[in-house]
Amino acid sequence: MPDVRKMRSLRPMLPRSFRNPAGCAAFLFPLVAVIDNKLIPVLMIAMLIGVAYVSRPWKLRLWLPLAAGFGALLAWCLLSALWSIDPADSLWRFGRLFPTIIGGLVLCALVEPFDAADRTDAGRYLAIGSLVAGLIGIGRQLLLKLEPTDAVADILRELRVYPYASIAAVLLFVLLATLETRPFPRLTLAALAAGIVAVLFCGSETTVIAFAAGSVVFVATRCLGRKAVQALAVILPLLFVAVPSSLGALDLPSHIKAHGWIVGGSVGHRLIIWRYASDKIHAKPLLGWGLFSARRLPDRENRADNDPHYADIFAVTWFSPGAKIELMPLHPHNATLHIWLELGFLGVLLYAPLYALCLFGLLRMSLSPVALAAGAAAVVAVFVIGQLSYSVWQSWWLCAQFLLAGIYLYVSRRVGRSPQSG
Repeated sequence: MPDVRKMRSLRPMLPRSFRNPAGCAAFLFPLVAVIDNKLIPVLMIAMLIGVAYVSRPWKLRLWLPLAAGFGALLAWCLLSALWSIDPADSLWRFGRLFPTIIGGLVLCALVEPFDAADRTDAGRYLAIGSLVAGLIGIGRQLLLKLEPTDAVADILRELRVYPYASIAAVLLFVLLATLETRPFPRLTLAALAAGIVAVLFCGSETTVIAFAAGSVVFVATRCLGRKAVQALAVILPLLFVAVPSSLGALDLPSHIKAHGWIVGGSVGHRLIIWRYASDKIHAKPLLGWGLFSARRLPDRENRADNDPHYADIFAVTWFSPGAKIELMPLHPHNATLHIWLELGFLGVLLYAPLYALCLFGLLRMSLSPVALAAGAAAVVAVFVIGQLSYSVWQSWWLCAQFLLAGIYLYVSRRVGRSPQSG
């Protein structure tokens, strides 16, 4: 016979979960990421609706400088449609971008003062979801190495481990922020272990670099405290603005050739894309080509194979036979080049301070040293992924960043007792 006392103790859990939409989202987020990352915007909408319903009457604690920063960027995005390659497409895309960013900001504003008694449950849900997602990702990679039947292999390949690994590289630091408040730290430690293995085993070089950079920042901030965050608030925007000139000055193909190295197709193709994007930026450096014009550049689908402008990159890159090497498929795979290409240097000057505002926002909160370090590490991990991977305007990636921010604000709030000194 079932234990009646245990069954009775479980009865309140389900309704309590419904009263804790942030906790439910924390549980589902890593699972959705590994199953189908394209559902992440749906999850963000569901979390926003749930939090808005539970937190009535609303107390929007939106930090004015951060709101003004996003508002100025959105206004410039809209204005850029005037000189865009395809103004109608820019306006249509802006119509999708605007509610995504506003919804994400409102979500974070609702979650930050969310005075619920279920923050501990949210930390537990996050750990469980992260643990299960990590095991799914690791299991997928292991099973594929066993060369299963075609039907099983097709099912396994449907799992989106690369986007999940990118999210996990940031989510691991959100998990770290819960360590001091979790009543069962073993579960969180297990989730951290599974997540680290998943990042290393399932991710690309980008996710490994992002996690490594975040880990260095976590240790540095844990040792130096607020001073490290203040330094990052200056360094990250400067790095963001300096990327194009740095890429040109470094002349990476020459350095690679001088060392006798041969890089893989992923690295080599990025070097081609970045050079092509830099050339286009020089044509319209101040205002750019207009919002979402990276997809509309007339010659971006041209092949780079026989173009002497890229011969030095081909000389140090191994491309798989028959690979289609386009000048720029979809977007520049670099946040600075993407913003500069579409919104010009003025757009870069509006986008770069957002990193500083996020970091200064951490300093406004009452966080423990661990939570503060975890927040700074998460910002740096997002920065690195943006410089090496996804489109700046990718819907699922934008929503993932707002979900990560919202969950962090929720689960780390209880950690703090008073602002840190030093």
